[in-house]
Amino acid sequence: MKIIYYKDPIGNFGDDLNEWIWNDIAPFLHGQKSEYSLLGIGSILDINMIKNEKVIVFSSGIGYGPPPTSENIKIQCVRGKLTAKVLGIDESLAIADGAILLNLHPKFTPIPKDERHGIIFIPHHNTMEHQALYEVCNNAGIELVNPCQNAKDVINKIRNAKLVIAEAMHAAIIADAMRVNWVPVVLNHDINTFKWLDWLSTFDMPYNPIYIGLPSLKSFKRSKFLIKHNMGMFKPNYHKMNEIELLSSSKKTSHFHLTKILLKIQQLFITKKDNNKHKKTISNLLIQASQSQGYLSGDDVFNKNLNLLKNKLNELNH
Repeated sequence: MKIIYYKDPIGNFGDDLNEWIWNDIAPFLHGQKSEYSLLGIGSILDINMIKNEKVIVFSSGIGYGPPPTSENIKIQCVRGKLTAKVLGIDESLAIADGAILLNLHPKFTPIPKDERHGIIFIPHHNTMEHQALYEVCNNAGIELVNPCQNAKDVINKIRNAKLVIAEAMHAAIIADAMRVNWVPVVLNHDINTFKWLDWLSTFDMPYNPIYIGLPSLKSFKRSKFLIKHNMGMFKPNYHKMNEIELLSSSKKTSHFHLTKILLKIQQLFITKKDNNKHKKTISNLLIQASQSQGYLSGDDVFNKNLNLLKNKLNELNH
């Protein structure tokens, strides 16, 4: 069976694990001849990704494009309750993100707590374009893990850590699957609040990320500007929004354009001293995040979701 997933040109471990996880934990899919393809892990449940293909949706989620309405879709399960609401399907089909199946993978079994060490930070792959990340993490004494590198290497970094600071959602999902505590943070306006709330809805866990911001003061101001005007994917006022509002952005008004001009003027006067001071602030915020106890789903709810997902996967073996 063909597996459909998003392939980022620069790589993204959360998407890239689709390349091998299905063959490893459900080898029957590989030899199965079907007119349907499997829509795998990721926020790929949209008409642009599916197009005219016949697909079986397995743990995928909505997050970016318009939801599909095609009759050529069979929904086995979805990532979370928000996706189920947007699609208008029964909430019982909202189980969990498929990446938690890594817990069943013989090569990625959770490591005992007393054998783990170190604190790592995994940013969103778009945040990695800011080279100053290495400097601020080094000053904070935190290991920066590039989400664009080999997925298996990233997963092993997570398994061996005692705490994962996660801007990338799949860093938190996989940490939880490895039973490693995780701390949600936001640096970039591209962080998709809908996705996080969708995943966490099946674990009855809150989303209370620590806002840190980008290490470049110029980029920091721009990102904050976009968030303020609801032009980013990160929605700090998510508790006041429904699932449709979480997926939409405000229209650009004359006020938006005027304040953007004022922002650009402010950015012109940023000095090297200002930027260095800002980077120290970012390092301190990362240190504060590293001192948090973090989150971890309860064993009961995690195992319940894992077994439900496993059963849904086994149903495809026919």
